[in-house]
Amino acid sequence: KTITGGSYPQFKKLHIGNGLATPTYFTSAKYFLNLTDLTLSPNAFSKNTSAVTLYFDYMVNLTNESIANLVTNLADRTGKTTNTIRLPIAIGNRMTEEQITTLQNKNWTVTFV
Repeated sequence: KTITGGSYPQFKKLHIGNGLATPTYFTSAKYFLNLTDLTLSPNAFSKNTSAVTLYFDYMVNLTNESIANLVTNLADRTGKTTNTIRLPIAIGNRMTEEQITTLQNKNWTVTFV
């Protein structure tokens, strides 16, 4: 799904269920700059069969709990097509090597922008 334009509020909280099977683009900075609480359902993004890139570029204010939830609940893609997650450098600077390695071991390419 694409969230751009329109009259969306500035989100503080966002939950992503496990029913999404297509790429999700969070492309409008003004809606996600204030996002602090991101939660994913367990095994999120497990249903897609082709490569997916998650563009979380503007989620610069995520809490440490949100980062941990993302690492824990993002689907394990081992044996499937590698997916990519893009995160802001500010989040990358707060992630542990263990968190980054966990994502990579789940067959996700982690990119910081």
